[in-house]
Amino acid sequence: MLLLTACGGGGSDAPTPPTPPPTPGTLALTLGTANASVIGSGTTTVAVSAARGGSFTGDVALTVDGLPSGVTASFAPAAIAAGSASSTLSLTVTTNAAPGTYALTVRGSGTGVAAASAGLTLVVVAPETPDFSVSVSPSALSIQQGQQGTATVTVTRSGGFSGTLGLLVGGTPLDVQVQRSTALITGTTATVTLIVPVTVPAGTYPLTVSVSESAALTLVVTAQPTVGALTLSATTVNATQTEPSAPVTITLARSPGITAPVQFSIDDLPAAVQATFSPNPMTGSTTTLVLTPGVNHGPGVITLRVRATVGSASSVVPLVFTTGAFVPPDFTVALAS
Repeated sequence: MLLLTACGGGGSDAPTPPTPPPTPGTLALTLGTANASVIGSGTTTVAVSAARGGSFTGDVALTVDGLPSGVTASFAPAAIAAGSASSTLSLTVTTNAAPGTYALTVRGSGTGVAAASAGLTLVVVAPETPDFSVSVSPSALSIQQGQQGTATVTVTRSGGFSGTLGLLVGGTPLDVQVQRSTALITGTTATVTLIVPVTVPAGTYPLTVSVSESAALTLVVTAQPTVGALTLSATTVNATQTEPSAPVTITLARSPGITAPVQFSIDDLPAAVQATFSPNPMTGSTTTLVLTPGVNHGPGVITLRVRATVGSASSVVPLVFTTGAFVPPDFTVALAS
C-alpha cells in the first residue's frame, strides 16, 4: 500500500473575496409648499430641502425652470453645501408679469448623482383697484317726536384705498338737526345723530348718507304720546305793553294713564313776553294763562304753542296773540273860563 502525504507551509490557499461596488448616490428635493401666489407685485418665498442618499454627499446646485416674463428667482444660499440640507427660494413678481397660473420646476443637481426636481405652482393675481363702499346701520331709524337717534356709517376699504372721505346727510325734513361725529372720515366708521323736534310731523322720510358714494337711511318719526286733549276758553287774546291779556282758561281731558301733575309752557315764547300759568303744575283739569308783553315787544300778531307735559307725553294747542301799539301816557291841560 502506498501512502501519499501532502506537506504544506501551513498557510491558507483560499482566494480573497472581491470588494463590493459602492452604493449608488441618490438625491431628492422637497418644497415647503406646492403652491405660491403674489397679488400685483411682490416677493414670495418657498423652503427647499435636499435629501442625499448612498454615496452622494456633495454640493447641490439649484435652478428654476418655467419662469414667466416679469418673474425672477433666487436661492439663499445659492447652492446647498455638503453637510447642509436646505435653502430658500425667493420668487419676485414685477408689475410686468401677466396675471395667471404658472407651472415651475425646481431642480437640484450634484456631481455623480442623478438630478432631482419638484413641481411648484405660481399664481400671479391682478392687483385690486383702490375702492370703498358705504353702509349704514340701522338702515331705518325710528325716532319719537322730541327725541333723537344715532346711526353708524361704515366705510369698507379695499385695494389699499386710504383716502379721506367727506360725510354728508341729505333729505332731512325741516327742523331736524344732524350731528356728525366727524365731517371727514379717515378710518372706517362715523356716527350720525338725528335730533327730531316735536314740531316735525310724524311720518317716514327717505334720507341719503353720502360719503362720495351714498347709502340709504330711512327716518321714521313717530308721534309723541299725548297727555290728553287741550281746549282754550279763547283762541285769540289781545294785550298792550301796559295792559296784560285777559285770562285764558285751559282745560285738559287727560289721556288714560295720565294722572301726574301737568307742567305748562309755551314753545318759542318771545323774550319780551311773560306767560303766567295758575296753577303750574296743574293737578286738576284746568289752569289759567295770562300773557304780559314788555315795552320791548313791538305790536303784531304771532301764533303761540301752549304745551302741556307729563314725562315724555305732551300735548299742544295754538293760541293767537295780538299786541297793540304802545300808547305812552299823556295828559291835556284845559283852562277854566
